[in-house]
Amino acid sequence: MKQQTFFKEILTIPKLARLLEEDLPKNWRHIFTLVNEFFWNPGKRKDILAEPQTKNLTIRAICASLAEWLAYKAGIKPPKWAEETPPAERPVFFAPPSAKATRIRAIFFSPASFKKRYIYLASICDYDPSKTVKRLKDL
Repeated sequence: MKQQTFFKEILTIPKLARLLEEDLPKNWRHIFTLVNEFFWNPGKRKDILAEPQTKNLTIRAICASLAEWLAYKAGIKPPKWAEETPPAERPVFFAPPSAKATRIRAIFFSPASFKKRYIYLASICDYDPSKTVKRLKDL
């Protein structure tokens, strides 16, 4: 039986960075866990947006893009470390090379904080965490 990861504590950007360093193709989906954590726990946003302790420029660029996007969505100032993070050394697509249409969509519709660092994530384009939070409040 395949083991699943369940987080007993809030997922933060430093923890996400470690997961991405371990296995980026497998663990990139935890980006959405972090997005949900950010909007479900507004009192812990500063902890969630903490600077990752990685030297990997690609992972740092992914984390910085995510931190800036989350800050924008929440109407708060992005962390200074995120604003100072340079782009990835080469483009990163969260879609296989065979998914040309998904990659093209990602190039056009990825949020600016991702595009400026050459990170293309098509599935975050339509993600609206406020709808998830509203649905949970209705339960």
